[in-house]
Amino acid sequence: MHRALWIAVALTLSACGFHLRGAMHLPDQLKSMRLDCPAVKERLFCQALERQLAANGIDTSAEQADYELKILNVATNRSTASIDERGVAREIQLNLAATFALTGAGNTVLIPETTVSARQSYQNDQTQVLGKGREEQQITRELSQQLALQ
Repeated sequence: MHRALWIAVALTLSACGFHLRGAMHLPDQLKSMRLDCPAVKERLFCQALERQLAANGIDTSAEQADYELKILNVATNRSTASIDERGVAREIQLNLAATFALTGAGNTVLIPETTVSARQSYQNDQTQVLGKGREEQQITRELSQQLALQ
């Protein structure tokens, strides 16, 4: 009985399209894709994207490929999310946005210019100023990985 319940749950989840993030089955045509990731200041995103594509069996090193994923822009924005009674920033929000386009053979646009974004907040403890730079770098790495999964 217990086993039948698990099978029913698995069938229900697979029928609705649910799957774990990470590696997924892709058509053979997408196994070779040129990744055009210009020298942008947010190289972390490009590296995370390359790792994610490789995990899905996509070769991004091919110069001649039927598809090209072009990263047009990667932007980081830092803003104050909340302030205390003295006007000091208590919470900082980091936003990371990447704009990309996917083209096929003959420069046919398959996915027009699209922007994906992720954001995360952290506490701005004024007594821990030295660790804030490292924390912000770590959050930027995590946001890059989140965007690569999208």
